[in-house]
Amino acid sequence: IACNDSELVTLFWQIILEAINPNHTRNKFAIFYGDGNNGKGTFQRFLINLIGESNISALKPAQFAEKHNLETLVGKVCNIGDEAPNEYLKNPSDLMSITSGDTVLVNPKGRPAFEATFKLFNIFSGNYIPNGGNKTKGWYRRIMIVPFNADFNGEKEKPWIKNEFLANDEVLEYALYKAINQEPFTHFIEPKAVKGLLEEYQEDNDYLLSWVKHEYMEKGWHELDVVPVFILTRSLKHYAEDMGIPKPNVYGAGKETIRHLQQLTPNHYKLKRARVKVEDYDKLDPLEFERTKLSKTNHAVVKD
Repeated sequence: IACNDSELVTLFWQIILEAINPNHTRNKFAIFYGDGNNGKGTFQRFLINLIGESNISALKPAQFAEKHNLETLVGKVCNIGDEAPNEYLKNPSDLMSITSGDTVLVNPKGRPAFEATFKLFNIFSGNYIPNGGNKTKGWYRRIMIVPFNADFNGEKEKPWIKNEFLANDEVLEYALYKAINQEPFTHFIEPKAVKGLLEEYQEDNDYLLSWVKHEYMEKGWHELDVVPVFILTRSLKHYAEDMGIPKPNVYGAGKETIRHLQQLTPNHYKLKRARVKVEDYDKLDPLEFERTKLSKTNHAVVKD
């Protein structure tokens, strides 16, 4: 299932150790990502066998925001939300808090609410990575997207692997011994494949970031001294609509553009009123529709 990637092999052993220990968190939750018949279900079944079915909860990402669901985590060792649907995560704050071991409010049905601290490892799997309203560094720092790229389609089914081999006591004891005695680690290893998926997810989850990378910077606007906000918001709106977002929110686009540019370039930018240089007109307005407006002082992203 690691497709001969030694970094992923190490990560899988680290995941096993994290999954069996409900008293410590390394501040990540995992998404097992890939199309069907690639080993995700088999690896999850192995973890369930190792931990014990009764010690597993099964919340999916969006269910962490529902009023009474956190009660199901009480007394569990690990949470495994299999085949998580492609649901928009409007407010993943409780999932983020649990991932980092912070206290959350548990609201059981018919009983008083109480505060609890969970440190169990959360694992989700599916063909989708859920998009969300949270686009902060804190959100991306907590996500660990683990690729499952093996392809077992066309191969003869071997149900004995999942049903017998992975339930064998000697196999489970060996895995437990190896996981506990692996090289100690404070943070999960970050394989290149995992980093690449996170970068892709950030762009998919944040159309403004994607636009900055593939439109603003590819056009060379990041090297211009002045880019009017009305120009960049129109470009962003068209880009988002082409991505299938019918009514993109472009409010505050100038400020957010600067935030991304500060991270992606060595330059420094600020919002202020300024006038575009005549020699930059063609780059910003190749069809010459806005020449009159460009000749005036506009609210703009200005490179220091």
